[in-house]
Amino acid sequence: LIFTHYGHRNRLYSCKKIFYTQERYFPDWKNCDAAITSAFCDHPRAYYFPFFAAHRRGEDLLRPAGFDPEKILRERRGFCTYLHKYEDRSVAPRTRFFHTLNRKKKVDAFGRAGNNTGLEIPGVAGEAKQQVLRRGRFHIAFENRLTPGWTTEKFTDAFEAHTVPIYWGDEHALQWFNTKAFINVRKFRDFQECCDYILHLENTPDEYLRMLAEPPFPDNRVPEIYSRDKLLAFLIREIER
Repeated sequence: LIFTHYGHRNRLYSCKKIFYTQERYFPDWKNCDAAITSAFCDHPRAYYFPFFAAHRRGEDLLRPAGFDPEKILRERRGFCTYLHKYEDRSVAPRTRFFHTLNRKKKVDAFGRAGNNTGLEIPGVAGEAKQQVLRRGRFHIAFENRLTPGWTTEKFTDAFEAHTVPIYWGDEHALQWFNTKAFINVRKFRDFQECCDYILHLENTPDEYLRMLAEPPFPDNRVPEIYSRDKLLAFLIREIER
């Protein structure tokens, strides 16, 4: 039985059970024999398969031959985009960063959270999201909260739209990405310093262009964390154990 974190019907079964989730939850080892998790779980029967790897193939983020960042720079894009559903205490860092940067230069918000464009995008996924992200040279990609290994599509969707991610979240998964291709907010002393650096890039096209030209993955190669073959090998091993 393969089950997820919704409901409790899995408790009716006494067969071999494998827990799977794309959320931040961890397995209850009293109730499963193996687990595939999106947050890092240090256990011999757990397989770490982060949300961004399950969400989209790594090949979709590879830079094709002839990729021209100058062409993208010439596109009629605004400064920065922001696309989130809600603002409350659970996402206080994200909200605070948005307002800090927005005071320095307007950030176009298209979700319900902080909406200042008059245009609300239904949902925050799919092609509608990509169209919004392509409106900006930067995109605020903050996770809801810090959890070991929890890095979602918020980060990688920005790469696909050829915009520079402004990322805040756990740094475990960042080992598979090119640190020259995005802005890691947690590397700065505070939000003010990070926002000043973003405005520096905005006002220095040559430096921005160098960051935009960097591929999301080191050496423009899909990292092993995306491997479906390794995931399959784990499933076969645990099912046959």
